[in-house]
This record gives sequence, C-alpha cells and structure tokens, in this order.
Amino acid sequence: MMKNFVLKQMTLLTVLALVFAAFTSFAIAEDNTAEFWNPDPDKIFYNAQVVTFDDDIIDMIKNKEYEVHKEAANFPIIDNGAVAIKDGYIIAVSNSEEVLELEAPETETFDLEGKVIIPGIFDTHIHATGLGYDLTYGVELGDATSKEEYVDRIEENIEEHGWGEGDWIRGSRWDEDKLPEMITRWDIDEVTTEGQLVDLSRLFLGRIVNTAVFEKMGIDDQDPDTWPDWWTEDPDHFTGEDIIYREPKYIEELGEEVEVPTGVFIGRHAPGLAEGAPPMTEEEMVESVKLGQRRLAEFGITAIQEPGGDHMPLYQEAKARGWLDGRVIVMDNYMWGYDPEGLEERLEGQINKDGLGCDQLRYFGQKYSLDGGYSTAGAWVSEPFNPEIWGEKYYGSPGISDFYEMYEKFRIAAEHGWSNHVHLIGDRAARMGVDVFRKLYHEIQAGEFEPWKGRVEALEEGEEIDLRWSIIHAYNPMEERTYFLDDVAELGIIIASQPIFNWMHAVSYVPNVGEARMARMQPTRSWLEGGVIYITGTDYATCIPDPWMNIYAMLTRECMVTGKVYGGPEDEHKDETVGVADALATMTILGAYATYDEDWRGSIEVGKVADLAVLDLEDIFELDRNPELCKEMEHRIVKTLVEGEIIYPRDE
Repeated sequence: MMKNFVLKQMTLLTVLALVFAAFTSFAIAEDNTAEFWNPDPDKIFYNAQVVTFDDDIIDMIKNKEYEVHKEAANFPIIDNGAVAIKDGYIIAVSNSEEVLELEAPETETFDLEGKVIIPGIFDTHIHATGLGYDLTYGVELGDATSKEEYVDRIEENIEEHGWGEGDWIRGSRWDEDKLPEMITRWDIDEVTTEGQLVDLSRLFLGRIVNTAVFEKMGIDDQDPDTWPDWWTEDPDHFTGEDIIYREPKYIEELGEEVEVPTGVFIGRHAPGLAEGAPPMTEEEMVESVKLGQRRLAEFGITAIQEPGGDHMPLYQEAKARGWLDGRVIVMDNYMWGYDPEGLEERLEGQINKDGLGCDQLRYFGQKYSLDGGYSTAGAWVSEPFNPEIWGEKYYGSPGISDFYEMYEKFRIAAEHGWSNHVHLIGDRAARMGVDVFRKLYHEIQAGEFEPWKGRVEALEEGEEIDLRWSIIHAYNPMEERTYFLDDVAELGIIIASQPIFNWMHAVSYVPNVGEARMARMQPTRSWLEGGVIYITGTDYATCIPDPWMNIYAMLTRECMVTGKVYGGPEDEHKDETVGVADALATMTILGAYATYDEDWRGSIEVGKVADLAVLDLEDIFELDRNPELCKEMEHRIVKTLVEGEIIYPRDE
C-alpha cells in the first residue's frame, strides 16, 4: 500500500527543472535582473505525523475490500514525516530528513514538534450563510438541557449585546425532547421586560416566540376579539407533524380558563403562524459569510458544500471582497414536492451549472427535499412511528409519494445539465429514490435520453455510469421491507449523511422510532464495508458546525443527553462504530470524490493542492483511544491552510 513518495517528488522536481532550464537563457538575455521562478519549496512542515488519506481507498470501497479499523488505517501514515509546498501544491511527502533536503534560503520551515497533519476537512452538508451572524449574535441552545438554561442564555445575550425595545433576539437548535419541562413564552417574558422580541428556531422546523411577538402581531391574551382562528384550534391544513403547544390561561372576559398558545410551534406549517425575526439584510448576509468562513477555519475546515438555496451571488460578493477563505460548492435547491412545470421553467434556457465556477467557488447539482425528519415524524417510513404518540399507522408525510412523479422531476434536472441530490430521510422514501435513480441510470446507459441535452453523449452499453448523484440523510438502509444498501453500492449512488444527528438528536428520535431502528440509523460501518462511498457533514444549522463532534458520533454512537449507545460494540445490535481514520475519510478524500475532486484535493499526495490542517495531537489514534478528545479539538487546531496559505490563525 505504501507509495514511493520520494520517487514521485523527485520525478516532479526533474520535470520542473527541465522547464526552468528551457526558459532561463532566453529570460536572462532579455533582462538579467529579472526574478525567475524556481522549484524550491515555499514552505516545509516537518517533524509531524502525516495522515495522507491515499485515494486508493476509493477503489477499496467500491470493490468491497475496505475494512474498518480502530487505531489503524487503510492508507499510509508517515511518522516523523514532512510536507513540502510550492505555489499552493504539494511537491513532496516523505520522512522529514529527505524532505528537508529540499530546503532553500527562501523556504519557510515549520517544526511541528510531533503534531499531526491531515487534509483539510470538507463539511459536505452545511447551511453556512447564516453561520457567522448566528454564532456572533445568536443564542446557542443545542446543548441546553433545561428551560432554566434557555432563560439564562437569553438574558446573557441581552446583556452582551444591549438589546432594547423592538430588537429581535435570535436563537437556534432547541430540542423539546432534551427538556424535562418545556419552556413557555411566559418563562421568557421574565427576562424580556424591555420589549425585546424573541425568535428561537428549532433543530428542524420549529419556533419559540415570547408574548411581545404576539403583541406585535396585534394579539392580546385577554381580548378574544384579537385572537386568530388558530389560537384555540389547529388549522385544517396541519399534518401529523404540526403542533401548537397550548396551556390553560384564565381569560377574565370569558370568565374561564382557555387553552392558549405557549409560544412553541413545531412542524412544517405551524411555525409560520407566528411572526419571526426579519431576514438579515444583504450586507449582514455578506458579513455573516465572512465571520462564518473564519469560524470554520478554526475547526480545520477548508471546504464546504452548501446544500440548498440560490446562495451563489452571496458567496460571489464575499469572494469579491476577499472574505472567502475556503472552498465553497453550492447546490441549487428547487423545492419541496411535485411541480415539473415549475422546475422546467426554472431550468429552461440556463447553461449547465453543474461545475460552473472555479476551484474556490462553483455550482454542483440540484437538491430537492422530499420528506421530513424523525423528530417531527415527517420522514416517510415503512414501519409506523410510535402509535402512542402519533396514532395508529402513521408513516410520515412525503412530499412526493408517487414513483413517476419523482422520476419526472429527476429526469428534467438531468436533461437540463444538473446532477440529482435528494433529501430522503425515511427508508420508504429512500427506497423509492434508489429505484428512480436505477431507472434513470439504465435509460442513460441504454441511450434512451441524453443527460445534459447533448453536452455529454449518452453512455455506450456496458460503460460505467459515473454520475455521482447522491441521497442525502438516508437514515435506515437495512429495514426488512425496504433494504437498499446493496442497491446503492451496485449503482454507485453516494450517501451523504450526518452522524452528528445520532449524538445530538437521539433523545428526540428514540421515542418516535424505537431503540432498534436507532441502532441501525446511519450505519457508517455497514456503508463503508458494503461498498458505498459515504460522505458526512454537520448539517448546521440543524446541528452545531463542529466536524469533530460528527467524528465523535461515528466513533461512539452515543446519545448526548442520556449517554446511551445505540449500535455500539457492547450493545445487542450490530456494531456500527468506526475508527478515526475511517471517520475522517468521509470528510476528506471521499467527500472530494463526491464532487469529482479526488484527483486534486482530499488527500496529502504529491501534485494535490495543499489544503491542510495541523492538529495538536501526538498521534491521530489518540482519538480512537479516547474519543472524548473530540470535544477539545476545536481548541487543538494549530493551523489551517488553503492552497498553501495559512488562513487560521490569520496574520492580521
């Protein structure tokens, strides 16, 4: 397995030397004072453990030869290693003694004193446009486990920022299942006495507001004439996942107690009934991208995939201002449900946007959202959600439940130059999605239609299909009625998942789906050893944007609130834990493969771009021996580099 890095490095340098010699005499004759390009490294990082992530593991997975390992890897790891960088690219990877022989007078050298170098992390699913603003001004509730913590954090936020009357206090990632007693607007009213407006977004489809928001809407608790129709009764259009929390309040005019909203709304439709904070201004959005990019670099993240919304103009503006430190890949996001005419109209006349852009910022694919989640019982599943909570035989609420409607939508996108990437959480939804992909793949291979409308010819019969379409989330691929893991491997469908959900949200999922399904959820080991290219991201803002807690979830499968493990090495279910080398692969080389980038990024190999992170660890396998270190990794990122330039810490 170990490649001859020194040979590759010397071959490259020989070529560079010949090029240099060819133009040197001409340049000197023209101007003997000119500064010439030379092959000497710009930077050398040495005395490090170099974790290479050789891209050979892609073929190992496809051929079902990949084995999960704890405290070992399926690719070379070089102790006392070094990396030499020239013009943003890696020109040598070997032991420190050999690489240091390349040092020249102008070369910057960095003695890492035994620390670890990995490829930069690629968060393959993160809604990052609001990240900087959220982390700078918002109330973080993802790890809060009592209503008292909610209130304290809101009060601290008010004091920190000096919010006054009419100012909006935003917060995010609350989860009612983490609270022994649910918070109400009356709890929040105790610390928002100066007329501040509170809008707290749920981990997925939810909102909490305080009484001041209802007053701004013209609603008076004590005046029934101001109550909207939904104040005491749910609207007819609610689905099973829509909930308005209500509690009894004495209404003097009526002379009795009435169940009125507590300010808590959950579901696809309910949260829209309450007024929310106004959207950020364009300038605030661009500033948020700047702040978010710098925050992501602190985690060792060098690239992200933005999986929804037409955010390209925003990122373009940030790039024009020099605020785009890392790489951004934007998925266009059409809509929920079935609307072929709308999709056709949107795409007609557009150029092929798949891949349009540059190495730092580009488009990749069309994304759809076609069912809901486990926490709100909106995912389309083959076994019903807990009947004690959701009633008899409730199977979720799919946006599309007809095979040919889903097929038509995906085919339209393919014909207009887009790859297909689809949010399918429930196993029933994902099963149908896999079958739709199969039909389209076979039609393309048979030449029945040309994807990209002639831009790429239909594949010849028997030729490998290399579309790299993906299913996003795909919680339970091994259910009895809908088993689709083997089909995904056969077709080459990429699974884009978020194991951090198993850590942050298990306490919400288990009551709805049970412990057995939870233990089978997002089965990282089964995916990798079953021949599936499996990539992972954090799905901020649903979860915190810390990739190391994504890795923690893959190493432990532990619930954040209870500490219980679902699908670990010591419980009754199949062990789905993996080692740190496997977990990091899903956010480096395998992620790069998913966007056709494996030839130039995602691993530490000669000729690849120098997107790197330096970790304050003596050995990467410390994280296998003690996964709790993942919780400290945010503070153990020593340097983050993009194309050889140090973006964290910033020199300014």
